[in-house]
Amino acid sequence: MKYLVAISILFAASTAIATDIDPRIGHIADRLSSTDAYTDSARFSMTMEAMSTDVGCDVNLAQRRADGDTLAPCSYIIRWRDSENGRSGGFAAYYHGNLFRFSGRKLTEFHAAEDTTVFRPSNPSAGMQQTAQYAYLLPAFIGAELRKMAGDPDYTLSFNPDTIIGGRHLQSVRATYTHNGLTGRTLNYITDPTTSLPVFLEIVNNPGAPSEQIISVAYSGCPTHDCGEINEQTLAAMFPEPFTRLRSSRMNVSHLSGQPLPGFSLPTTTGERYTRAEGDPFRRPTLLAIIDEDTTEAATVENLRKAVASLKPGADLILAFTGNDVDRIEALAPDMRPGEHLLMSARGLARDLGARELPTVIVCDTAGKVTKVLPGRNNRLASDVIEYIDSITDIL
Repeated sequence: MKYLVAISILFAASTAIATDIDPRIGHIADRLSSTDAYTDSARFSMTMEAMSTDVGCDVNLAQRRADGDTLAPCSYIIRWRDSENGRSGGFAAYYHGNLFRFSGRKLTEFHAAEDTTVFRPSNPSAGMQQTAQYAYLLPAFIGAELRKMAGDPDYTLSFNPDTIIGGRHLQSVRATYTHNGLTGRTLNYITDPTTSLPVFLEIVNNPGAPSEQIISVAYSGCPTHDCGEINEQTLAAMFPEPFTRLRSSRMNVSHLSGQPLPGFSLPTTTGERYTRAEGDPFRRPTLLAIIDEDTTEAATVENLRKAVASLKPGADLILAFTGNDVDRIEALAPDMRPGEHLLMSARGLARDLGARELPTVIVCDTAGKVTKVLPGRNNRLASDVIEYIDSITDIL
């Protein structure tokens, strides 16, 4: 959901303090920013003219006040799931300089004690911890955003102390972004007059234009189970599968067997780009071979070609080399054949898949599911490929 990441960047919270904020809006911002322990669920939906159907997600939010943390206004755990199929989803969690993100296939983590690059300590509002998916829905982030907009001359804020929605008397803060005389965005925060907590949020990007985008977020107002302190132990208990099997430091290519092949995009030796998304089918059974050209002999590539040629009615072969020396790669794999793809700069792919022993061959069926992983532990790699292919020819 790249568009959601882009949206969250637009509304990244800031620690900047405005001096001319309406006292009533300032009161709401203060209460939101000082929220201690908070949990809620929300329904997110996005509508665009160019989209035939709305995008919807169910989001669970939890935050804890993080006194003294200069990188984010709170610690948090955010979980989301596609409201249509109920399957795809992920989570983001942050506490005291530690960020975890899970997209469904791999858990990535960042620690400020080891590297502050992604946290952008000189400008935390641009750091990953503040631009994480759906982070702008948290009360502490909303409070910081209200103060940021109040201090921006391109924003106009107005307060309505009594707006009625569904028979409830609520209050609202409306913000309008105008640049060069054109309205680029409107935001309407509906909050509870007693607690100042969010009840409804509407964001309209490019209002009235063909590219108009409407984001609506309805909070349930029903606190979910308190997650307690937010730390690694809490996260490991909440998400045992990712922390046990899919943590990047523990990722192993053998875990892919039976799973869809993750998406990737790599340059080809001819200056083009090969791109596939997770879930994309293959036109034929396909072998993905990740190869370190500095430690691999040409015979390995030739034997893989023979293995593919032995398949009836045939298979495709993706040769993904870790380096980017075109001459060296083409020397190992001369005369590219029909059904072959010659890729380079695959070191990151090897890392992401946990392929530590190269060459590694990943066998996929036409649905894009991994049926076998053959890491290059010995010199029998090519013969192992042929043996495996022979054993499954009837199902491929």
